[in-house]
Amino acid sequence: MKIIKISQSKITVPMGLEGIPVNIPVSYLRFGLPPEGNKPSRNWLDDIDEKGVSVYKAWFDPKVKKFIMQEDDEEDQFGNQIGTLDSFLANDKKIYLVKGIEVGSRGADNETLLNPETVKVIKEVSRDDVVLDSNHNTTLSGKTLESHETPNYENEMNIEVEEDLKNIQLPKVEIKTRTVQVKKETPYRGDVSKIDWNNKEEAIKQWKSFMPEEKIVDRTVYDVYIDGELLNQTYDIFSKNEAERRVRDEIASIIFRYRKQKESNSSYKVIRIS
Repeated sequence: MKIIKISQSKITVPMGLEGIPVNIPVSYLRFGLPPEGNKPSRNWLDDIDEKGVSVYKAWFDPKVKKFIMQEDDEEDQFGNQIGTLDSFLANDKKIYLVKGIEVGSRGADNETLLNPETVKVIKEVSRDDVVLDSNHNTTLSGKTLESHETPNYENEMNIEVEEDLKNIQLPKVEIKTRTVQVKKETPYRGDVSKIDWNNKEEAIKQWKSFMPEEKIVDRTVYDVYIDGELLNQTYDIFSKNEAERRVRDEIASIIFRYRKQKESNSSYKVIRIS
């Protein structure tokens, strides 16, 4: 893996199926133009100024020319979800690519803040060219992308591995498929709300005739193997995305234990917790 140092501003993402976190160059997207006169954003709910200009971190895929926008964990001090991003997505505010220096603190909605004196608008960005990190296949305008149009972190060449992870030995990861037969119910074959229960005998006949049928169908199962050992021993995974999520969770757990043991200056060996 080629290691290239990048600027202080960065974004951390899991790279590859193994999910090792790497730093890649960051872009900043903003809904609406920044406040005029080098002023900070306004928290209208509390009627106070933020400590900087609110933006969302993003990454630009140089291959497909689209942005992946990070979704900040928008929670208040009580752990309640804040719907700021949802409101931005629902309205017709234009999106702008901006540059600037982060202030080092977060906004009231847990958003990234830039020093107002450093913020510069680079250009307007179409919603057709932005996807959320939770869904790379659909743009903010609702357009579904083909595989060759979909942004992918794997296209980034300018990556930086965190110093304390450069020597970690990760296990071999494989996702294998197999076909299994499962029961699948058909939709209800009639409107059960219209059954006349005054005639109990006839109602029971109708109910039985309306009930869904069970069919046996083939399904593809995605089995996760860590160093040759089956990870999902007690359940079946029918989604490749879910299988990859299991892999990333497992790798994240290994990385966490690796870092904790390095902090304690103890020797480390990868041990999978089942």
